[in-house]
Amino acid sequence: MEQTKIEELKNEGFKKIESGDIWSPVEVGQQIKGVLADIRQNTMYDNHIFDIETENGKMSVFGTSQLETLMSEVKQGDFILIVYNGEVKTQNGRMRKDFDVFIKEA
Repeated sequence: MEQTKIEELKNEGFKKIESGDIWSPVEVGQQIKGVLADIRQNTMYDNHIFDIETENGKMSVFGTSQLETLMSEVKQGDFILIVYNGEVKTQNGRMRKDFDVFIKEA
């Protein structure tokens, strides 16, 4: 969309919804921390996209089967930390990314 049209819409009180950069860890120990800003449905893969507001801006994290389970206890507005632990072999011999999720207690 043209920038002028976007500005017109802003002047009419509209706010453009933007997704964050994608967090896709590759090295063991990489982490992301911040406030869980939004949980969106990813209809293409039937999972969720977790939008986390970090000190460097919004980042989006695609849910894996393990992350979906771990994130089920996290609510919008919670301060969280996700740590990438590398890949592990599943019972059926496939490789999957492994994560730890921490929530900051009030």
